[in-house]
Amino acid sequence: MKPKTARKLTLWLGIAGLIFVFCGYIHVAFLALACIALGAGFVVSILFDKCPHCGKSLGRSSTDHCQHCGEKID
Repeated sequence: MKPKTARKLTLWLGIAGLIFVFCGYIHVAFLALACIALGAGFVVSILFDKCPHCGKSLGRSSTDHCQHCGEKID
């Protein structure tokens, strides 16, 4: 998975998780869904938000270049 795709997926899973947290006031099952969505976003971020050239984590950087090796991120 490309790093930009991983970042978008992480963002959307985080948003879904927060929505499920707020819906948890309606029914407790939404809290379980929130944990699953937030956990999945965390896993995607850890596994796929890496530089395709050097393999180091991109962290919170939003640039088009890796802060470690300087290569362009696709």
